[in-house]
Amino acid sequence: MRLLLDQDQVICKWVERILEWYNEDYKTNFTREDVKDYWAMETILGVQGKPYLRACMRYPELYRDLDAVEGAIDGVKSLIDRGHDVVIATAIPSCAGIGYHGKLEWIRRNMPFFNVKNFVSIQRKDILNGDLLLDDGPHNIAAWNKTNRTSVVFDCPWNQDVKATHRVKNWGEFISLVDRLSVEGKDI
Repeated sequence: MRLLLDQDQVICKWVERILEWYNEDYKTNFTREDVKDYWAMETILGVQGKPYLRACMRYPELYRDLDAVEGAIDGVKSLIDRGHDVVIATAIPSCAGIGYHGKLEWIRRNMPFFNVKNFVSIQRKDILNGDLLLDDGPHNIAAWNKTNRTSVVFDCPWNQDVKATHRVKNWGEFISLVDRLSVEGKDI
């Protein structure tokens, strides 16, 4: 199967890093659970939220130095070892093209086994050729659902109302789901 995987919040902890920096700079204590709407992170941060986010996204180090989501690195390796065609499909912010280099460098440093030819920078994942999309973004899942292909939402506070073919809470659940779909031989 060709599996399309989002990078931010599926493989790397983007939101947590932004909030860590913001909390340090503004002496606040926001957590990932405070982000209830995918597009509203800048709103919870207040009037300085949007310019702060834009400034952070312009640092390639932001993307390069993110922590991995628990189980993500081993999970990606396991899927590749099982013979799946794994593609990392990630959006690069229009205000921060430099993010491309940071995201690619993260992959090179943390997943040397991953073929970077399977790294795609794209805003519209629904136009890609793949059997399954794993993503946290409501807009990506909604667009993918219109293609009648298998969507898997990676559970986050901001996507609780998202309808998908499947929902997983962690990488262990995702690997089990892919194994089950593979064994069932379904046209997923």
